[in-house]
Amino acid sequence: MAILGAYLFDYGGEISIIIALLLIGLIIVISNKMIALPIINLFEKIPIIKKYIHNIHAAYESSYQLLKPKPLFYMTILSLIAWGFECYGYYLILINFNIDFGFIWACFSYSFSTILGAVSMLPGGLGLTEGSLTFLLVQKEVATDIAVATTFIIRVVTLWFAVLVGIISLTLYQKRYGKIKIESV
Repeated sequence: MAILGAYLFDYGGEISIIIALLLIGLIIVISNKMIALPIINLFEKIPIIKKYIHNIHAAYESSYQLLKPKPLFYMTILSLIAWGFECYGYYLILINFNIDFGFIWACFSYSFSTILGAVSMLPGGLGLTEGSLTFLLVQKEVATDIAVATTFIIRVVTLWFAVLVGIISLTLYQKRYGKIKIESV
């Protein structure tokens, strides 16, 4: 979505393509045990990492299974549908503020900003995602207060609502089954 929007709106194309290529490269590495396992074994020599190597191998095996072609295809389709609904939600928020740059622009700005936030490695992309969403609207000559309000609303409904659902679910789970115990290796 971000690459399509970057192409159509001539904005952020280089960043979108670089991130896409890095992700494709990562998928190729993880999908090939002949490449990935020697890399993991190199990290095994680092003393700080050595005590976590069992967890790293377990995480790798899970990732390897998920990135096989069939699961990856289905996850990608499901992700596109889910992201499409989030983009549609953002579009509806913009429409309610009498901002209409089109659904495709809403998809581009939301996905591009979310990707920038994810690349920052901050939890939920906090700060960078919001700043990017607001910046893209201000660049389109939307008043700053309106840009901030729309950004706040979309982040509440797409990030903080999910966090709240998670907290409630975890609390209910722990009341029913007890605290989650993490096994040490």
